[in-house]
Amino acid sequence: MVGDCVQFYFSLMSKDTIAEGAAVSFSTVPTQARCRQCAKVFEVKESDWICPECHSVSVELVAGNELFVESIEVE
Repeated sequence: MVGDCVQFYFSLMSKDTIAEGAAVSFSTVPTQARCRQCAKVFEVKESDWICPECHSVSVELVAGNELFVESIEVE
């Protein structure tokens, strides 16, 4: 799980700093998509991005991308 990796590296990087011992917590939001053809909102399972209603592949992400880590730098 991504959260476990982030916690591991946060603990490693925060050692001997003011952040040592701080906790990182995550709330996961199920990935949901909306079909651009029929407007059906559905939960995405694995890599199944096909609308269960009309079988269109034209979908847009509407939930599940609330956190995006662009980069992490360590010196």
